[in-house]
Amino acid sequence: MKFICPLITVADIKKSREFYEKVLEQKVKFDFGENVTFEGDFAIHKKSHFQKLIDNKEIKTNCNNFELYFEYDNLQQLENKLSEIKVDFVHELREQPWRQKVIRFYDLDKNIIEVGESMEFLAYRLTKEGNTLKEISEIISMPLELVKASIQKLELKNYQGRVPACGCFCGGCPTYTREKKPCPGAEINYARCENCKTFHLCCKDKGVSYCYQCDEFPCKKFKSWTKRWEKYGQNFIENQNILKLKGQNGFLEYYNSKINITE
Repeated sequence: MKFICPLITVADIKKSREFYEKVLEQKVKFDFGENVTFEGDFAIHKKSHFQKLIDNKEIKTNCNNFELYFEYDNLQQLENKLSEIKVDFVHELREQPWRQKVIRFYDLDKNIIEVGESMEFLAYRLTKEGNTLKEISEIISMPLELVKASIQKLELKNYQGRVPACGCFCGGCPTYTREKKPCPGAEINYARCENCKTFHLCCKDKGVSYCYQCDEFPCKKFKSWTKRWEKYGQNFIENQNILKLKGQNGFLEYYNSKINITE
């Protein structure tokens, strides 16, 4: 037997889909009309239709005995967004006993949604607060080696300059952050980017500046490149979506804010 996904019932499938797409930035995987499945492998189902499938048995809401869990590292930004649209909070931003920051709130049908910073980012944040690796390991109950790997993965340096076509944040690129002979970044090292056949020249041929502007995005080549880069703490598909939503200045602000997110 194989577990597939959790399913929650919703009164208005259209409004609920919009909530998860626009507020929580989830992507639809399948849309079957009465049922919509998202890429994170959870589904919403129209309540009136689902009730018929279970012989009209009662469906209770606001029971507080179940939640959907998501991870997002800039929780203060999310809390501000949720407050602006007057989401009903279970509780606002707080720390769990293991120091992880989380927010809990209700969706349109009173299902609890929890959003927490990733454990990798938590380890990184705690080291920026002056904790030793051993202390962090004890606080968050993660093996010491995993704590080390998490911190190395998310180590960022401030970067202000050109964002290349691929959507890499240079401040998180290992050739930029390394101590010996670091790359100066795409703004200064423009010749390297200009000659990049994989992304820059491909975009130039298609008359676009970034890969997300291409009709074939994300192509097989881009997906492969993204997978190789995830070990450095960047998902290029997510980066392209950030560029699309926020533009280059917003993209740089998003990444640079992570460096001082503990302030």
